[in-house]
Amino acid sequence: EGLIVPRHMVEGVEREIEISKGTIAQHENFLSLSKPEEPNHLRLTKSLQHRAEVRGIQPRLTEEQRSTLVAKIEEQRVSRPPVPPTLNTEQTLHNNKIVKEMQAKINFLKNPRYAVDRARKDGKACPFWFSPDVVTFRDYQIGGVYEVDIEFRNVAQVGRSLRVLPCKSKAFSIGPLLYDANNKASRVAPTSMIAPGMFAHIKIRFAPEHLNDETDALTISTELGDFDLPILARRRQPELVYESPVHCGCILAGSQTSRTVSIANRGGEGSFRLITDEPEVEYEA
Repeated sequence: EGLIVPRHMVEGVEREIEISKGTIAQHENFLSLSKPEEPNHLRLTKSLQHRAEVRGIQPRLTEEQRSTLVAKIEEQRVSRPPVPPTLNTEQTLHNNKIVKEMQAKINFLKNPRYAVDRARKDGKACPFWFSPDVVTFRDYQIGGVYEVDIEFRNVAQVGRSLRVLPCKSKAFSIGPLLYDANNKASRVAPTSMIAPGMFAHIKIRFAPEHLNDETDALTISTELGDFDLPILARRRQPELVYESPVHCGCILAGSQTSRTVSIANRGGEGSFRLITDEPEVEYEA
C-alpha cells in the first residue's frame, strides 16, 4: 500500500494512443449498457396476458421454436463482421472541413518567367533595354575607326540570357560581351544568365571605307525571341551651290573670254573635281 505502480501510470497514455488509432471508442456507449437482451416493448403486460387468457389466444411459436430462433439470431449476430470504429460528430466535422479546404481551388502566383516583361512598339516582349536604342555614327572619315559602347540592361523579373549577333556589313564589327558590376574598369566575362537589374556591355566599331551612308542592325537574341538594334552611319553630304549654266556673254569667233564662277559648299566637308571634255585636263579642289 502507498506504492506507485508504473503500470497504472501508463494506462491513461495507452488508452489515448488506442483512441487515436481508432481501436477503441473515446466515449462508452451507455445506451448499449442499459439496453436489455429482450426489448421491454415486446413483453406482454398484465392486461395483454389477461386478454389472451380470456380469448384463448395461443402463441404461434412453441418454446422449442422460440429457443431455436433465438439461437439462430445470436449465431447471425456473432458471424456478422464487426462494425469499424467511427468518428464522433466533432471529429467528423473537423475532417470534413479539411477535405473541403483540400478540394478548394488555389490561386498560385504565376511564374514571372512566363509573364510579359516589357512591351515594345511592335507588341513583342523584350527583356532588355538598349542604351542607346539607336546607334548612330556621324562626321566620320575614311580610314578612321570609331567606337560606341552599348548597354543591355535586364528589366525582367527573372534572369535572362543574351546573345548578340554581328552586322552583315564588313564596316561594322563588335567586341566581346562584357558584364559590368557597377564599375566599367572591372569588367569580366559574363555568365550565360544576366540577373534582373544587371546589365552587359558591348562595343561596336565602325571603320568606313567610303563616305556614303550605312544602314545595318545588330540582332539581339533572347529567350523571348530576336530583336534588332539599328546601326546607322550618317554623314552630312557636301552640297555645292553654283551658277548653272554659266553664261559667258556674246563673243566673236576666234576670240577668248573668261568669267569667274563661285562654287559654295553648303553641306558637309568633302572634296570635288572639275572635269572638262578634254580628258587630260582635270581640276581638283
